[in-house]
Amino acid sequence: MWVRSQDKKSLRDYVSYVIQPSIGSNKHNIQGQTKNSIFRTYDFILGRYSTLENAIEELDNLQNNLKINSNDIYNMN
Repeated sequence: MWVRSQDKKSLRDYVSYVIQPSIGSNKHNIQGQTKNSIFRTYDFILGRYSTLENAIEELDNLQNNLKINSNDIYNMN
């Protein structure tokens, strides 16, 4: 699914998503993974959230959008 990052600086086609703690702070990142080839993947930060609950809510929104229209572009909040 195509996703535009929270900072609006990137637009990529991601194959998976994960919430990770942000190193050095109490924030949480949603990361998207792209697949460039059979052997190589790349992780990108799509958004940074002040609480784990906020990150989970945004990931839920992304999941719901994927169910409804996987051809649409999702904009991270």
